[in-house]
Amino acid sequence: MLPKKIRIKVSDFNKIPQRAIKKAFQNFNFYLKNSGNGMKFVISVPKSLDKRASKRNYTKRIIEQVILSLIKELNGGKLVFIRAKEIIKKEKQKAMKEEVRKILLNEFSNKTSP
Repeated sequence: MLPKKIRIKVSDFNKIPQRAIKKAFQNFNFYLKNSGNGMKFVISVPKSLDKRASKRNYTKRIIEQVILSLIKELNGGKLVFIRAKEIIKKEKQKAMKEEVRKILLNEFSNKTSP
């Protein structure tokens, strides 16, 4: 689970009146809202992707690992809602991690991925 200082609930994200900016990628949708309190994240894996909570939680954990490994490199006052379009399977784990990593670095960092 993400630390409380960089985590926000879906309901709190939706309460902010400004309209979210949607950025669609191959396996993920990112919704962005401005915030003055630094980066905060919401991760959502819809039940329609897989009825088993264990598979949805595995997908969330993989995304959280990437966020935690990059948190010091990310900057900006944004609220970020990440919605998975597909369940991360063990065979595709490395590619999906790399996709999330590239998206985060391109959108929220001055550095570019190697």
